[in-house]
Amino acid sequence: MGTSVSPTTLQIARLAEKKSIGPVFTLYACLISGGLLSAAAAEKVTYDDHVRPIFADRCLNCHNPDKAKGGLDLTTYSTMMQGGSSGEIVNSGEPGSSRLFRSVTHAEEPFMPPKGEKLTTQRLNLIRDWIAGGLLENSGSKAKASKPAFN
Repeated sequence: MGTSVSPTTLQIARLAEKKSIGPVFTLYACLISGGLLSAAAAEKVTYDDHVRPIFADRCLNCHNPDKAKGGLDLTTYSTMMQGGSSGEIVNSGEPGSSRLFRSVTHAEEPFMPPKGEKLTTQRLNLIRDWIAGGLLENSGSKAKASKPAFN
């Protein structure tokens, strides 16, 4: 699975890739935020490499093309991004407003998984970092833009 990268470290890495900040500041900022830039750049949290294995282990018994409980199929990136019968389940860059994240952290019903233990902290952190990092499908993907929030 690799190292979990904090959202702060991912944000710093994005700024560095855009050359918005200098290399010395990038290294300094990454060290302060708890990680090295090389770890952030090398370890993009993606659906294919990090999130799908979690789903395969804990979610696909119910959220597959045959059952699709709640109208949700998590077997592929594209079907997951379509959401379920209640709409979208992830908001790019916003784990706290993503239904998927609120359900797996047991912050909102329906609690997922409904039976058995909650996901480990490491797995929850990967899902959080994946959403915060822009919902990357694979290492070659670009982050999805977050939608504007309306009050």
